[in-house]
Amino acid sequence: MSGNEPWKRTEGVIARGPEIIIVEYDSRWPQMFEAEKARLMAATGDLFVELEHVGSSAVPGLAGKPVMDMLAAVRNLGAVEAHVPALANLGYVKIPFLAGRLFFLKRGGIDNYNIHIVPRESFQTDSQLLLRNYLRSHPEVAAEYARLKCEIVGRIEHYSQYSPAKSEFIQSMVDHACDERGIKRRRTRDTA
Repeated sequence: MSGNEPWKRTEGVIARGPEIIIVEYDSRWPQMFEAEKARLMAATGDLFVELEHVGSSAVPGLAGKPVMDMLAAVRNLGAVEAHVPALANLGYVKIPFLAGRLFFLKRGGIDNYNIHIVPRESFQTDSQLLLRNYLRSHPEVAAEYARLKCEIVGRIEHYSQYSPAKSEFIQSMVDHACDERGIKRRRTRDTA
């Protein structure tokens, strides 16, 4: 298995599709996140004012892709450009993404990370953080989400169909999270 093909993994796989797998929750994920966070902070100095583990791997017991998502807040998105070489030295590649945020990915065997970088002022109400917190506090919904992901992976014909197939469910969870926190609902994209 080359480092950029995590879908070829066999350990803990509970669903397999085209270039995508769903694996059992791995109890090492929180420690792996903390180690990667420390590497990022050491390499980038005070760039990140907040850095959280989000996505399915941040929800204890939730099956998901073997990729750890991180949500990072910065004072100014423009300041990230000066740190691209440091991120590249850690194996991260900048990928064009959505307006108002930056996206970097790192692939390498079991070390698969995504960094979603947003302005500090939108961090606490970012849909990824809202979703993570909602799933953590609603394990029955997290279990339903895991079943849905496995079902989707079993029926799609191409990886690009995965996120759109679960977007309605994710939007519903983010809506519930907004309602619980008393904040305005927002349209979102797939976040976990």
